[in-house]
Amino acid sequence: MSATTTTWQRGGGKRGDFDAKKVASLFIVDVAVNAQREETEETEEDDETPGLANSSEDAARCRRSARLLFDIFFSGESATPFLDKKDIFHLKKHRYSSRDREREKQQQRTMRVEQHHHHHRDNDHRYYHWLVASYLAFFLLLLFRYVVPNRNKMVAVKKVFAVRHRLTGVAHMLTLAFGGALLFQKDDRYYSRGEVTVIAYDVVLALMGILTTASAISDFGKLHMRVREGGGEGGKGEQRRRQQQASGVLHETKTVATSEMKEHLFYQALNLVQILYLHFCDACADVNVRVLALVATTWSAWRYRAQFPVNSFSQNYSGGENGRWFDSLENALYRAKKWQYVFYKTCLLHGLNMTSAIWGRSTDLSVATGGKRFQLYWCCLNASYVMEFFLQTLVKKKYAAQSNVLLMNQFLMVVSSLSAIPVVLSRIHPIAFLAALALNFLNRKKETTNVCLALAACMAFDRFIVR
Repeated sequence: MSATTTTWQRGGGKRGDFDAKKVASLFIVDVAVNAQREETEETEEDDETPGLANSSEDAARCRRSARLLFDIFFSGESATPFLDKKDIFHLKKHRYSSRDREREKQQQRTMRVEQHHHHHRDNDHRYYHWLVASYLAFFLLLLFRYVVPNRNKMVAVKKVFAVRHRLTGVAHMLTLAFGGALLFQKDDRYYSRGEVTVIAYDVVLALMGILTTASAISDFGKLHMRVREGGGEGGKGEQRRRQQQASGVLHETKTVATSEMKEHLFYQALNLVQILYLHFCDACADVNVRVLALVATTWSAWRYRAQFPVNSFSQNYSGGENGRWFDSLENALYRAKKWQYVFYKTCLLHGLNMTSAIWGRSTDLSVATGGKRFQLYWCCLNASYVMEFFLQTLVKKKYAAQSNVLLMNQFLMVVSSLSAIPVVLSRIHPIAFLAALALNFLNRKKETTNVCLALAACMAFDRFIVR
């Protein structure tokens, strides 16, 4: 037998000899392994099941394929004497050790990321539905606990006094509750409503707020005109003057001044201007047009601010029988509402308007102006504007206890604050908020100037730092 023939036999060759059949067999195994690898990848793509097949099954399949190919190429000579499991596993391990191992790791990382995103989406949807349920629970409690049992006294049209305010108040409350019911839907059903329907609802909601406040001024303005007016010098007159200064909507014995109603009317009209501007920014793709619209709307709205009274929050928690600072729960709530207003004005008003002007429509549709989460925030904002007045009426008319009303006020404040978090985090740029907040204290009562300065800071940040 020749030396070459000797090297063909299993284990018969010397060290360094060329085993031709074994090399050919390993080459055939390499072809079989590649074919099996491609088959495995196609199976995974079809089944969307990550990972490779069992190693022993792959080895057996590769061995059978190699033996069949060997028999074809070498005229029926068996490949069994020249191949064993060790050779096949060595070649298979060499072929899978780099690319396929990295592929498995990448698939595992992708699975972990998808699981994290899925868990985050579930938590986000759960958070949203809890807020919507809380919003609706507030109105259901208000309706069935206080309005329905006292409906004959509260909404009787036969009473000549304050008929317009009664009717507009009921209509406004039903509009707010209807908005919450629309939000309690699946995403596809909500977005199928269309932009026109959402804009129409937002406009109707803002107009109902304006009509409700205007009817209150018309029906109660003359009666509440003397609130916060002086009652003489010294003695009982001085005490009466100090007590009347503590006007507000949280104290049981206080009456809302007409000046507060008029100031409230300005902010109701400001809501209408802002929601129309935000819908315009979502539809407009030109940044220059959006910036010009921001300057125009800010100037046109705030130029009339001087024609409305200005009421300081501190007058509601200082002086008279109300005490000072945190002497009572009502005073603490007034201070919380003050800083809620500061945050609303700098972040959710000017900050949101500037962000919409520069960066346009939000990429997250849920916090876009027509999105579910923004609409929830908008309903909560409009509800907060009017519900504190209505809750005080329940107390003064002896329909509800002061402790229950304060608890409902706190509940609505918490729900409104939580509903604003997704809008703040996903839609408002931090530079816009921080610039508006700083200018609010450094350049007071100059809203148009402050918006222009903050807008310039945002544009400079976007042009020279981000890019």
